[in-house]
Amino acid sequence: MPLAAQAMIVAFMAAGIVAILQHKGWHYHFLPALGFGAIGCIALFPPRGGPAAVGALGLAILAGFGPAVADPALSRTVNGTVTHVDDLAALFAAKAGGGAVFAFTTSPRDIHPALLLSGVGWDAAACCMHQLPALVREGEQPERRRAGRARAAGLRQLARVLHQLNDRPPTLILVDERPHKPGFGDMAFDYLRFLGAQPGYPALFARYRQRGVVAGFRVFERVE
Repeated sequence: MPLAAQAMIVAFMAAGIVAILQHKGWHYHFLPALGFGAIGCIALFPPRGGPAAVGALGLAILAGFGPAVADPALSRTVNGTVTHVDDLAALFAAKAGGGAVFAFTTSPRDIHPALLLSGVGWDAAACCMHQLPALVREGEQPERRRAGRARAAGLRQLARVLHQLNDRPPTLILVDERPHKPGFGDMAFDYLRFLGAQPGYPALFARYRQRGVVAGFRVFERVE
Protein backbone atom coordinates (compact mmCIF):
# COMPACT_ATOMS: atom_id res chain seq x y z
CA MET A 1 0.00 0.00 0.00
CA PRO A 2 1.43 3.43 -0.91
CA LEU A 3 2.69 5.46 2.03
CA ALA A 4 0.39 8.37 1.09
CA ALA A 5 -2.63 6.07 1.21
CA GLN A 6 -1.58 4.74 4.63
CA ALA A 7 -1.20 8.28 5.97
CA MET A 8 -4.61 9.32 4.69
CA ILE A 9 -6.29 6.23 6.14
CA VAL A 10 -4.76 6.94 9.55
CA ALA A 11 -5.84 10.59 9.29
CA PHE A 12 -9.35 9.49 8.26
CA MET A 13 -9.67 7.20 11.29
CA ALA A 14 -8.25 9.79 13.70
CA ALA A 15 -10.50 12.59 12.44
CA GLY A 16 -13.54 10.30 12.57
CA ILE A 17 -12.79 9.28 16.16
CA VAL A 18 -12.37 12.93 17.19
CA ALA A 19 -15.73 13.84 15.62
CA ILE A 20 -17.45 10.94 17.37
CA LEU A 21 -15.89 11.74 20.75
CA GLN A 22 -17.02 15.36 20.53
CA HIS A 23 -20.62 14.11 20.24
CA LYS A 24 -21.96 17.57 19.47
CA GLY A 25 -24.32 16.82 16.60
CA TRP A 26 -22.63 19.16 14.11
CA HIS A 27 -22.20 17.52 10.71
CA TYR A 28 -19.23 19.66 9.67
CA HIS A 29 -17.10 18.01 12.36
CA PHE A 30 -16.96 15.00 10.04
CA LEU A 31 -15.69 17.01 7.04
CA PRO A 32 -11.98 16.39 7.77
CA ALA A 33 -12.60 12.65 8.00
CA LEU A 34 -14.52 12.67 4.72
CA GLY A 35 -11.80 14.66 3.00
CA PHE A 36 -8.99 12.42 4.26
CA GLY A 37 -10.99 9.34 3.25
CA ALA A 38 -11.50 10.63 -0.29
CA ILE A 39 -7.84 11.52 -0.68
CA GLY A 40 -6.87 8.12 0.72
CA CYS A 41 -9.06 6.35 -1.84
CA ILE A 42 -7.44 8.32 -4.64
CA ALA A 43 -3.98 7.50 -3.30
CA LEU A 44 -4.87 3.82 -2.96
CA PHE A 45 -6.50 3.56 -6.39
CA PRO A 46 -4.82 6.30 -8.44
CA PRO A 47 -6.78 7.17 -11.56
CA ARG A 48 -5.02 6.65 -14.87
CA GLY A 49 -6.87 9.40 -16.66
CA GLY A 50 -10.18 9.57 -18.45
CA PRO A 51 -13.42 8.73 -16.57
CA ALA A 52 -11.54 7.33 -13.57
CA ALA A 53 -9.76 10.65 -13.02
CA VAL A 54 -13.00 12.57 -13.35
CA GLY A 55 -14.70 10.19 -10.90
CA ALA A 56 -11.88 10.50 -8.37
CA LEU A 57 -11.97 14.30 -8.57
CA GLY A 58 -15.76 14.25 -8.20
CA LEU A 59 -15.46 12.04 -5.10
CA ALA A 60 -13.01 14.45 -3.48
CA ILE A 61 -15.23 17.44 -4.24
CA LEU A 62 -18.32 15.64 -2.97
CA ALA A 63 -16.60 14.64 0.29
CA GLY A 64 -15.24 18.11 0.89
CA PHE A 65 -18.14 20.29 -0.16
CA GLY A 66 -21.19 18.01 -0.29
CA PRO A 67 -22.48 18.73 3.23
CA ALA A 68 -22.14 22.48 2.66
CA VAL A 69 -24.39 22.42 -0.42
CA ALA A 70 -26.75 19.60 0.56
CA ASP A 71 -29.67 22.00 0.91
CA PRO A 72 -28.99 24.91 -1.47
CA ALA A 73 -32.70 25.77 -1.49
CA LEU A 74 -32.30 26.93 2.10
CA SER A 75 -30.57 30.10 0.93
CA ARG A 76 -32.83 30.72 -2.07
CA THR A 77 -36.43 30.05 -1.16
CA VAL A 78 -38.77 32.59 0.42
CA ASN A 79 -38.44 30.67 3.68
CA GLY A 80 -34.67 30.36 3.52
CA THR A 81 -31.63 31.99 5.03
CA VAL A 82 -31.55 35.06 2.79
CA THR A 83 -35.12 35.99 3.66
CA HIS A 84 -34.55 35.20 7.34
CA VAL A 85 -31.54 37.51 7.46
CA ASP A 86 -33.45 40.32 5.77
CA ASP A 87 -36.44 39.93 8.10
CA LEU A 88 -34.27 39.83 11.21
CA ALA A 89 -32.16 42.79 10.08
CA ALA A 90 -35.32 44.84 9.55
CA LEU A 91 -36.54 43.88 13.02
CA PHE A 92 -33.22 44.80 14.64
CA ALA A 93 -32.98 48.13 12.84
CA ALA A 94 -36.56 49.06 13.80
CA LYS A 95 -36.60 47.85 17.40
CA ALA A 96 -33.00 47.74 18.62
CA GLY A 97 -31.25 50.63 16.90
CA GLY A 98 -28.67 51.92 19.36
CA GLY A 99 -29.26 48.90 21.60
CA ALA A 100 -28.26 45.27 21.58
CA VAL A 101 -29.70 41.84 20.81
CA PHE A 102 -29.26 38.38 22.28
CA ALA A 103 -30.68 35.13 20.92
CA PHE A 104 -31.11 31.79 22.64
CA THR A 105 -29.93 29.64 19.76
CA THR A 106 -27.09 27.18 19.25
CA SER A 107 -25.86 28.66 15.96
CA PRO A 108 -24.90 32.18 14.84
CA ARG A 109 -26.47 31.46 11.45
CA ASP A 110 -29.09 34.05 10.43
CA ILE A 111 -28.75 36.06 13.65
CA HIS A 112 -25.22 37.38 13.26
CA PRO A 113 -25.46 38.19 9.54
CA ALA A 114 -28.61 40.17 10.40
CA LEU A 115 -26.72 42.00 13.16
CA LEU A 116 -23.98 42.97 10.72
CA LEU A 117 -26.52 44.10 8.15
CA SER A 118 -28.50 46.21 10.63
CA GLY A 119 -25.52 47.59 12.57
CA VAL A 120 -26.98 46.45 15.90
CA GLY A 121 -24.68 45.04 18.60
CA TRP A 122 -24.48 41.65 20.30
CA ASP A 123 -23.84 42.21 23.99
CA ALA A 124 -22.84 38.78 25.27
CA ALA A 125 -19.68 36.81 25.99
CA ALA A 126 -20.81 33.85 23.86
CA CYS A 127 -21.69 33.88 20.17
CA CYS A 128 -24.56 31.51 20.91
CA MET A 129 -25.57 28.71 23.28
CA HIS A 130 -23.29 26.23 21.54
CA GLN A 131 -22.71 24.12 24.67
CA LEU A 132 -26.39 23.70 25.46
CA PRO A 133 -27.00 20.57 23.32
CA ALA A 134 -24.26 18.68 25.17
CA LEU A 135 -25.87 19.68 28.47
CA VAL A 136 -29.38 18.68 27.44
CA ARG A 137 -28.26 15.47 25.73
CA GLU A 138 -25.89 14.33 28.46
CA GLY A 139 -27.83 11.08 28.83
CA GLU A 140 -26.57 10.06 25.39
CA GLN A 141 -22.97 10.27 26.51
CA PRO A 142 -21.60 6.70 26.80
CA GLU A 143 -19.18 7.52 29.57
CA ARG A 144 -20.30 9.13 32.85
CA ARG A 145 -17.20 11.23 33.35
CA ARG A 146 -17.46 12.79 29.89
CA ALA A 147 -21.16 13.44 30.39
CA GLY A 148 -20.38 15.17 33.68
CA ARG A 149 -17.84 17.45 32.02
CA ALA A 150 -20.30 18.33 29.25
CA ARG A 151 -23.00 19.13 31.79
CA ALA A 152 -20.65 21.28 33.88
CA ALA A 153 -19.48 23.25 30.83
CA GLY A 154 -23.04 23.78 29.63
CA LEU A 155 -24.24 24.92 33.05
CA ARG A 156 -21.34 27.37 33.35
CA GLN A 157 -22.12 28.93 30.00
CA LEU A 158 -25.84 29.12 30.77
CA ALA A 159 -25.30 30.68 34.20
CA ARG A 160 -22.81 33.20 32.78
CA VAL A 161 -25.18 34.24 30.00
CA LEU A 162 -28.19 34.62 32.31
CA HIS A 163 -26.12 36.65 34.79
CA GLN A 164 -24.84 38.92 32.04
CA LEU A 165 -28.28 39.43 30.53
CA ASN A 166 -29.73 40.32 33.95
CA ASP A 167 -26.86 42.74 34.53
CA ARG A 168 -27.09 44.36 31.08
CA PRO A 169 -30.46 43.47 29.56
CA PRO A 170 -30.45 43.89 25.77
CA THR A 171 -33.21 45.63 23.89
CA LEU A 172 -34.35 42.41 22.23
CA ILE A 173 -34.11 38.76 23.22
CA LEU A 174 -34.89 36.14 20.61
CA VAL A 175 -35.70 32.51 21.34
CA ASP A 176 -35.31 29.83 18.69
CA GLU A 177 -38.71 28.28 17.99
CA ARG A 178 -37.79 26.36 14.84
CA PRO A 179 -38.75 22.68 14.87
CA HIS A 180 -35.23 21.52 13.98
CA LYS A 181 -32.71 23.31 16.16
CA PRO A 182 -29.00 22.91 15.35
CA GLY A 183 -27.21 20.48 17.63
CA PHE A 184 -30.30 18.79 19.06
CA GLY A 185 -30.80 16.23 16.32
CA ASP A 186 -34.37 14.94 16.35
CA MET A 187 -35.01 16.12 19.92
CA ALA A 188 -38.05 18.40 20.33
CA PHE A 189 -36.35 20.97 22.55
CA ASP A 190 -38.29 23.88 24.10
CA TYR A 191 -36.00 26.73 25.18
CA LEU A 192 -38.56 28.51 27.32
CA ARG A 193 -39.55 25.37 29.20
CA PHE A 194 -35.90 24.57 29.85
CA LEU A 195 -34.97 28.13 30.82
CA GLY A 196 -37.95 28.41 33.15
CA ALA A 197 -36.21 26.02 35.55
CA GLN A 198 -32.96 28.02 35.61
CA PRO A 199 -31.96 30.60 38.26
CA GLY A 200 -32.08 34.09 36.81
CA TYR A 201 -34.75 33.36 34.23
CA PRO A 202 -37.81 34.85 36.02
CA ALA A 203 -36.06 38.12 36.87
CA LEU A 204 -34.79 38.49 33.32
CA PHE A 205 -37.96 37.79 31.36
CA ALA A 206 -40.10 39.85 33.75
CA ARG A 207 -38.58 42.85 31.97
CA TYR A 208 -39.76 41.74 28.53
CA ARG A 209 -42.95 41.33 26.53
CA GLN A 210 -43.37 39.02 23.58
CA ARG A 211 -43.75 40.79 20.24
CA GLY A 212 -44.51 37.95 17.88
CA VAL A 213 -42.36 35.54 15.88
CA VAL A 214 -39.90 36.52 13.15
CA ALA A 215 -37.99 34.02 10.97
CA GLY A 216 -38.67 31.21 13.44
CA PHE A 217 -37.57 33.19 16.49
CA ARG A 218 -39.89 34.32 19.27
CA VAL A 219 -39.18 38.00 19.86
CA PHE A 220 -39.14 39.57 23.33
CA GLU A 221 -38.77 43.37 23.70
CA ARG A 222 -37.59 45.08 26.88
CA VAL A 223 -40.36 47.24 28.31
CA GLU A 224 -38.84 48.75 31.43
